Amino acid sequence: MKEILDKLYEYSDAKYKLFISKLTPTYKLENIIGVRVPKLREIVKEFSKDKIDDFFDELPHEYYEENLIHGFLIQRIKNYEEAKSRIISFLPYIDNWATSDTIMPLVF
Repeated sequence: MKEILDKLYEYSDAKYKLFISKLTPTYKLENIIGVRVPKLREIVKEFSKDKIDDFFDELPHEYYEENLIHGFLIQRIKNYEEAKSRIISFLPYIDNWATSDTIMPLVF
């Protein structure tokens, strides 16, 4: 989703990108944009329902931040079965501690 990538690049921080790359060795540096979590949460709040569904269907994501956004969106799901289904779909793409830490659906 181009508009989300544009927003991510708008909030990019080069020093933070290098910091995150050391914490998440499963990602290549070119797949990290360097956006801090509070900014990612701001982006998540801007999602409309139809954008969320489209975003969930765009697996695998290319960037580390997209995976964090995916986890934050799952966290907001209020229906147990939907949250469970979204987690199951996303599990094969979770390859680091930071992404796994974002998935804490309140419905659980």
